[in-house]
Amino acid sequence: MKENLDCLNLIDLISEKHKELRKKVLEKYYEKEVVKLSEKGYYLISILNSKNLTISESARNMNISRQAVHKLSKELLKMGFIETKHFENNKRDMYLILTEKGKILYEETNLIKIELENEIIDFIGKENVEFFKNVLKYEWIKK
Repeated sequence: MKENLDCLNLIDLISEKHKELRKKVLEKYYEKEVVKLSEKGYYLISILNSKNLTISESARNMNISRQAVHKLSKELLKMGFIETKHFENNKRDMYLILTEKGKILYEETNLIKIELENEIIDFIGKENVEFFKNVLKYEWIKK
């Protein structure tokens, strides 16, 4: 596999590493018997943890269609991880909001990500992880 990585550019290396890390996180979710959701389900829960969003806002945030978020939110509603709240003066649009059950799931899955981050720290060092996190926060490309 290392030979394959040697010929990749920065964009593809980041993409490959992201794919590898998401797979590892999902494996750890399932090992700990956290509820089996899709990767997108966990992602929606993680973004809703920081802010209540509409279906449209969630779709833009996740870079998927509104229909996909709608389907995903119906599944999460049925499982009790989110609830919806209509806008005060608008019965059509609504916010997706984490329930207590959703917040607990977020905390459990966040602990798994912390474990994985600690494994990375053990491997490449705390300073390198902090440096890399800071680099990833920069705006790299002009808009």
